Amino acid sequence: MDREVLVYVDLQGAPHLVGRACAKVHRLGPVLFQLPKTFAVDAGVLDDFLRQWPRELRVSFEFRHPSWFTEDVYSVLRRHGAALCLAEREEETTPEVVTAGFAYLRLRKSTYGAPELRRLAERIERYAASGDVFSFFRRHGPAGPIYAQKIARKLRVT
Repeated sequence: MDREVLVYVDLQGAPHLVGRACAKVHRLGPVLFQLPKTFAVDAGVLDDFLRQWPRELRVSFEFRHPSWFTEDVYSVLRRHGAALCLAEREEETTPEVVTAGFAYLRLRKSTYGAPELRRLAERIERYAASGDVFSFFRRHGPAGPIYAQKIARKLRVT
């Protein structure tokens, strides 16, 4: 799927997106929807969107407006098997709430020291005990792949 997802920030384009995603289901990992900082909570719209989304297509939501971090939203995500994207940025971190049978992490800090990488490896191991883990470091510059290799060594993953 291409970056077209970004234009559907109001979550009203579900039927079109589902058709595009289903055509590629055999190649897809989780689909990430990153909502803009200005998009305040609307659990009803989220629920409507997820009702149209096929369960076999894993989906994760990165909410950037703080109003989304509520038990009502987590309940909607759980009901539909959708993951709360566990995002880390310099200025904020998503609450550590797992809502699906898989975890989706976006690790966006510019630097991670050895103690932080050790804690991340421990978190990933904890999440992996109950499902798949999709973890992505910041892609800008060479640090992301280096951090990923360090985490893989700590987890003994090749």
